[in-house]
Amino acid sequence: MPQAKGVIAPEKAKVEFLKHVALQPYYVWPSYYDALVPDPRLVYVPE
Repeated sequence: MPQAKGVIAPEKAKVEFLKHVALQPYYVWPSYYDALVPDPRLVYVPE
């Protein structure tokens, strides 16, 4: 098994990632079987 030296926790990785990547809100209107859902979904995508 490889050593866990230098590995960081997932929570800390998430915080560091969000410090360096700007997220843009974006609405998605999914469709199922050629019919649109009643309301759009808000998602965040990296710029």
